[in-house]
Amino acid sequence: MHLSAYSDEDEVAQLLIAANVDVNSKNNKGATPLIIAAVKGHHSVLRILANNPNTNLHDQDTDGDTALHCAVLAQKNESVNMLLEAGADPTLLNFRLFTPIHEAARIGFLSAVDNFIRRYPSHVGIRKEDGYTPLHLAALNDHLDVVASFIEHELCDINCCTNENQTPLHLAVHQSHSDVVERLIGYGANLNIQDLSGDTPLHIALVTTSAGILASNTPQLVKVQDELKNGHENVAVGVITACFLVQEGADVYIQNIKGHTPLQLSPPNIITIVMKYVDRTSSFHGSMKSPTPGCGLLTQDQKTTPFLTEQMSDKKVCFLCEASVDVKFEPCGHALMCRNCADRAKKCPLCKPVKTVYKLKEMCIMCHEEEGSVTVKPCGHIYCQECCKRLKVCFECRSPIARKEGLEPEHKDSAAQSSSPNKETQPSCAICLTEPRNTALQCGHLLCWECAQKVDNCPVCRKFVSHRIRLFQ
Repeated sequence: MHLSAYSDEDEVAQLLIAANVDVNSKNNKGATPLIIAAVKGHHSVLRILANNPNTNLHDQDTDGDTALHCAVLAQKNESVNMLLEAGADPTLLNFRLFTPIHEAARIGFLSAVDNFIRRYPSHVGIRKEDGYTPLHLAALNDHLDVVASFIEHELCDINCCTNENQTPLHLAVHQSHSDVVERLIGYGANLNIQDLSGDTPLHIALVTTSAGILASNTPQLVKVQDELKNGHENVAVGVITACFLVQEGADVYIQNIKGHTPLQLSPPNIITIVMKYVDRTSSFHGSMKSPTPGCGLLTQDQKTTPFLTEQMSDKKVCFLCEASVDVKFEPCGHALMCRNCADRAKKCPLCKPVKTVYKLKEMCIMCHEEEGSVTVKPCGHIYCQECCKRLKVCFECRSPIARKEGLEPEHKDSAAQSSSPNKETQPSCAICLTEPRNTALQCGHLLCWECAQKVDNCPVCRKFVSHRIRLFQ
């Protein structure tokens, strides 16, 4: 019977069936005559076996593949048609936990995918054990035509997520499949969904460093690439994709579970490139298909930044690059960024899309914690009240201080004080709270001599203590 299937001898097969030969016998690889006929595309024998009531359509070989799985893997669409008409079950799993439609999507067998969608439209979003749908597998393996076939179906959810909360766009960006990325965005894929690590497609794009080559059928990405080539050589596909995502509305301020925004994962030169696309507007996102319940287009209310709360106005470091905050936006008054990042952002991230301007929030150059309110002359450097009150020489340029503009009266140095203050009236050590502060660390903070000898890091600013200077009244 196996030999008749191999050689497509339909008359021999009929004679053997009439002689009550076992039509479900298996060879050493577990293949039945039905499986062999399906793989070989020998349709005359396949039709005889498939229509025989004694034939088990769901026998599996040593890999767990049924005849329908094998026909898909061999890309024999006519065999797929005949098996489905004979009643083969399209939901059975092989040992890799793939159904036939998953296998068809994985290998890019478009005709079989269309066949399954036409016969079983509810299987468009069928999930594997790990949550992968056929669309995920097609996007992961760069089968653009199969991806298009799925997302054009009304029952397909373009934003479906795996068990790791990854969308097809996450997978396509990770694999640098530029044609699939552009097609998914054109059909309205959500650009800001976070996976279980909190990463959006933009996070993933900015850590993808492969050089790569853009697919020829990606006019939108090629346009971005041409813009970036002016002054930048060998721009990585990930950077091009990131710029395109930002242009289409991806949020640059979303943090992952480690507290990192996409731009915090990038070097300064990449940040400069990407931020040029923040304020651009584009009509491409979702332009290929009208909004439907399954295609996941963002409304204005959905384009939010969940981690940006009013508490961020108290942050001491820029949430993009972690430099010291020295910018305050007006009129809102939020202080979230350093000067360099504010130049690129152009607007307050808490108040967007309202246009704002900013003024410099000069921070004390000694402690970098308090806003500077005292200007020392003649050099003009800025200090806070606490750090400035005992300075005789500028901490930054080491020039003698002639006067301190803005120092509050109670903090001014008084030449009239003829004697040192009593121990009880002196500020006490921040550690022991009993002894006077008579030792300066190199960062400018003061402790008592005993406590200063015992610490390796300043208890105020956490900087490593390299010098301890004893102060005498």
